[in-house]
Amino acid sequence: MPERSSRRNDGFTLVELTAVLAILTVLMYIAVPGMLSYIKKAEETAAFIEAQVAAEAVQRYLNDEKEAGRLTPGRLHRLMNVRLNDPSGPLKPYISTSSRNARVVSVDVDLAEGRLKSLTYENKKVRVKVTIEEDGTKKVEDAGSDSP
Repeated sequence: MPERSSRRNDGFTLVELTAVLAILTVLMYIAVPGMLSYIKKAEETAAFIEAQVAAEAVQRYLNDEKEAGRLTPGRLHRLMNVRLNDPSGPLKPYISTSSRNARVVSVDVDLAEGRLKSLTYENKKVRVKVTIEEDGTKKVEDAGSDSP
């Protein structure tokens, strides 16, 4: 009697592979938009926190300048469009870390009191406005995502 060849089928068929790829495609279609929204929210949250840190650094700068008798409109002009990671910038002694391309776009200051009223912060993806009330209450809000 001739011996039967026992051929094992260890691989997957083309139909099985196609089915797996279709399932993975559907899962990715569902998961990726959700993940992208989480990433965007994380970037916004990080920008909100860094904007508050920048506002605190600017207030410390204002306090020092006022105490030294140098708080003038010219000194405030130095704060416009200043990059937070600029090693020669006016805020370097007041802020330890910052993301690249983050900057203070504008500040609104009560010169007589030396009090920061508002600050607009911007990084590559988010623009944030921090408003500080007279009682010290801070309001942080998205000021638009269009970066120039």
